[in-house]
Amino acid sequence: MIWAWGHHSGGHQAEQNGKKGTTIAAGVALLLGAANGIVAFFSAMGTQVH
Repeated sequence: MIWAWGHHSGGHQAEQNGKKGTTIAAGVALLLGAANGIVAFFSAMGTQVH
């Protein structure tokens, strides 16, 4: 929303902040979505250690 507002209002700094926020939010969403698989992977690796 900030990205679009910055683009349409000519606010270049707001547009850049919106792009940065969108990129960070997408990265966090991917990490949270993959968290279950990551935990399961390392849990399985931990059970193999003797």
